[in-house]
Amino acid sequence: MGELQHSPSSPLCGDVCDLLQNAVEATNVKEEITVHLEEQDKYTSVSVSNTGSEIPDTNISNIFEPFFTEGKDDGTGLGLAICKKIINDHGGEIYCNSDSQKTVFTFTIPRYVELVATKPRPKASRVAVVDDCPFIRDMWAKQASNGFSISTFSSPEEFLSSHDHLSSLTENELCIVTDYYFEPSSKVNGLEFGQELREKGFTGGLYLSTDASVDSNLVLGIDAVLIDKQPSKAIALLNI
Repeated sequence: MGELQHSPSSPLCGDVCDLLQNAVEATNVKEEITVHLEEQDKYTSVSVSNTGSEIPDTNISNIFEPFFTEGKDDGTGLGLAICKKIINDHGGEIYCNSDSQKTVFTFTIPRYVELVATKPRPKASRVAVVDDCPFIRDMWAKQASNGFSISTFSSPEEFLSSHDHLSSLTENELCIVTDYYFEPSSKVNGLEFGQELREKGFTGGLYLSTDASVDSNLVLGIDAVLIDKQPSKAIALLNI
């Protein structure tokens, strides 16, 4: 056992509380809830388990998706999605195992990593979407509302040609959503594009939109966040 050294206001402490609340709601009076913390060489592992009802295998793969909810009349389906986002922001992972005996949620986070993705930022009022798929750009454009605007670009080069002045990148109200794969429309991928943006002085929210498997440490290295490829799911996780 060990100690999770974060202030009570830390998002990670909020994740533990949310997982405990879920366990309480799924557990009867005489059943057990267990919290286990283990320190490894590079990671701290936290598990919250309960002996309540089993989560079906068909739901396990979906429970961290935004808006997926099961068994709660007033559930929004965002709780576990936000938990996953916060943990991924910290360079960690979260997963669930469930059988007829118990359900266990486990997340791991690096022990000695300087976490840049947790710095607070003001809410953005403009979203720039860089994606080479016209269908994805069109779906994003339809997400605009009175509270924020969305502009779309087909490649990193098109975006940078429209934002050639540093001031247009450093304005706090701008956040950028970028695709990962652009070939053959661009010579760079989303991570390389994000790195270039940071080197140019962009300090706003940066989101990598992909269904591909990407090393979370590389994403954290450019102070970015992985989000779902589908705009209707991803937009709930943007800081707008």
